[in-house]
Amino acid sequence: MSANKDKLATAGSHHHTHNGRLVDLELASFCVFNSSLGQREGEEHQKIFLFFPVTTDVDVQIRVIGLLEAVSKFMRSFSDTDCRSFLTSQQLHVIFQAEPDFWMAMTLNLVHPSDTAGPRVGENDRTRNETIQEEVYCSILEKAYKMFKILNGPLSLAEYPDTKPLKQKLQSFFADYLQKTPFGKLDVLQCFDALSWLPMNRKVFLSVQNVVNSISVNFREVRYSLMLYWDQVVWNDIDLPEALSMAHYITKFLYPDLMEKDIQAIHSSLPAQQFAQGHLGRFFFGPKNLQDSEEVVPPTFAYLTDPESGLAVRYRLVVYSAASIAVCLFLDEASSAASESTKYYRNLDAYLGPAVAAIAPDLAEQYSKQHNPQWSYDSPNVRYIFLNESNLSKKQTLADRNQTVQVELLKALVDIKEDVTNRFDDTEIYEKVLHDCWIYGKRNFQHSLFAVVTQRNADLVLTEEEIRKLCSKEFPSSNDAYL
Repeated sequence: MSANKDKLATAGSHHHTHNGRLVDLELASFCVFNSSLGQREGEEHQKIFLFFPVTTDVDVQIRVIGLLEAVSKFMRSFSDTDCRSFLTSQQLHVIFQAEPDFWMAMTLNLVHPSDTAGPRVGENDRTRNETIQEEVYCSILEKAYKMFKILNGPLSLAEYPDTKPLKQKLQSFFADYLQKTPFGKLDVLQCFDALSWLPMNRKVFLSVQNVVNSISVNFREVRYSLMLYWDQVVWNDIDLPEALSMAHYITKFLYPDLMEKDIQAIHSSLPAQQFAQGHLGRFFFGPKNLQDSEEVVPPTFAYLTDPESGLAVRYRLVVYSAASIAVCLFLDEASSAASESTKYYRNLDAYLGPAVAAIAPDLAEQYSKQHNPQWSYDSPNVRYIFLNESNLSKKQTLADRNQTVQVELLKALVDIKEDVTNRFDDTEIYEKVLHDCWIYGKRNFQHSLFAVVTQRNADLVLTEEEIRKLCSKEFPSSNDAYL
């Protein structure tokens, strides 16, 4: 056990600070490039697969990518790991190697809304490095590629001898992604990336299992399923990292669009028979009109890793939403030609709608219980997040709807997560930040617990006692082994 010295953390999810000054981060550029191409002088532009803004002069694009490559190669001389980010007086640069020779990078401008005169006296690179949350943006860049990969397949020159189709895929995906991602207002909790599972009793679990099994029996082309209730996983057949990417895509990118379409449909042309059937279902990628038998539905694909070969296998993707439940189906591509017809979607809607509506009340009840304070650790002084690396799951109260944690404390929590992750197993750290606030972090056997303790006149002994109370109530079966 170790207690660090008092440390003031002064950065959050909406704004960062430079020595007391608010700093906004604005996306300046985003690019994807291949370092093995364009080796000859005058052919450097061949490296570029995507660059945002698209109106940027090619020479400027080449200079930006050249700087990123140069810094990455230079840093490799001093470390076995790749350079993930570096900070200058005006910009933050984040780099991620997505695949061999394929790199993704973004540059963010540091903007001072209240002071444009430049750095103040006493402000230096060390001060900026301590207040800019670089880990958040590294996490965002890695997450962006994983989402692209599951929807478009991996970046590979072998798969695309002609690079034009790959460039078009990148342009299509990231044009939408960059527009919907608020880079200046990112949540630091995205660093704690894991699946949130909905706790269910045996009866509810068996009901969900029955629905999933009946889908597979009645629609033989369905190979895998993923089911969510709001942002929590109810059922999953696919690889856990891919389920995490798909769940993130559905909750952060598809759900907002669906809510807007639902509101429009309710006030305009909602088919009366859907009310009669007792469900209100929507296909994310389905036909515009289920009654139009002539409409051909363009295919939407997902790429899942084959456990035996390790290669990406393409499946037809169908995502259906009703009663706060999202059902994600992966169809065998070889036998899914019929799924391009409107009739197929009508049959699927007729089956999924009542089935999903039947289990929705039970899932809603389980969800309400989980978010009811009397069913969880009720100390107002402790907020936590627990990560299980073995099954990529998490349990947390940091983002509680009724009580929020100061962004300064969340920033300090990310810092302590980096310290714990970079050390050996069985590492435990207590750190005092601000006044009467303690940050706790521990990692042990693929389990990590991070907590914020805010209590008047709290010292190390009292903070340790609060953590023990938390573990004994929330994790009773593993309390002895964990502590």
